[in-house]
Amino acid sequence: LYLIFLIMVFIKIRVNTIASSRERIINNVPVFLQVVLINMMNTIGTLIYVYMNFVPASQALIITGQIAW
Repeated sequence: LYLIFLIMVFIKIRVNTIASSRERIINNVPVFLQVVLINMMNTIGTLIYVYMNFVPASQALIITGQIAW
């Protein structure tokens, strides 16, 4: 019974992905860009904090790290 269900789900997913894969890709572009921007800000903030642990940082760099974090 489970094997039949698994085969039916696989076939349904296969048909849906072929028909709507281009549409799904287009709809996911804004989400991907949002994730990239958020992660970029976190990475910049993290790198600035690591840098400040080893090298004396300027006031502008400290403020940038606070904003990005």
